[in-house]
Amino acid sequence: MSDCQTTTRFQVLLIDPLGVPEGHNVGLAYLASSARNAGHDVAVLHLDFSSAGTIDRIRHAVKNKDYIGVSLHSITAQYSARRTVRLVKTYNPDCVLLVGGPHITLDGKRFLEECPDVDIAVIGYGELTLVDILTQRPLHDIPGLMFREGDSIILNREREELIDLDALPYPDYSVFDNREVITSYGDLEKFSFSARFVDSW
Repeated sequence: MSDCQTTTRFQVLLIDPLGVPEGHNVGLAYLASSARNAGHDVAVLHLDFSSAGTIDRIRHAVKNKDYIGVSLHSITAQYSARRTVRLVKTYNPDCVLLVGGPHITLDGKRFLEECPDVDIAVIGYGELTLVDILTQRPLHDIPGLMFREGDSIILNREREELIDLDALPYPDYSVFDNREVITSYGDLEKFSFSARFVDSW
């Protein structure tokens, strides 16, 4: 994957809500490296099982961010992710708020219908889709996307399945505060590397 420099350098925040198992989601490391490779500044906020100080951490982290993405698993979709997106828009109403992850790929339309704070849902693999969004391509032209248009929710065509992970920038683990990650990448029925725990590399 070649470098893709854009004319605008955006401030991007990626959030893993409360409820995700201990460790970090390697998918966010791939998203971070893809966005950084495209010339943007990226930070990751991982909210672990301890809820102490969560609201203050979100309030501080979302300041001055242009794009904020929230990763959803089914375990977080019904409560903590919904609360997270509300807090994000409360403290940064001008940001573009995206959601993605396994739950959104399975049931993204319902989540957008029930969560009016969300602007865009990323369906399937998000690395190329995120870069397309940050380059400010017209939303209608970006595959793998669901977004609001007036009172309607628009579902674009699917993005082609990502087979060659080597085509992506190497995942940027520096966005995490330690070396423990949860890998949850790919299709469990097709790839043996999906949903594996790794505590070092």
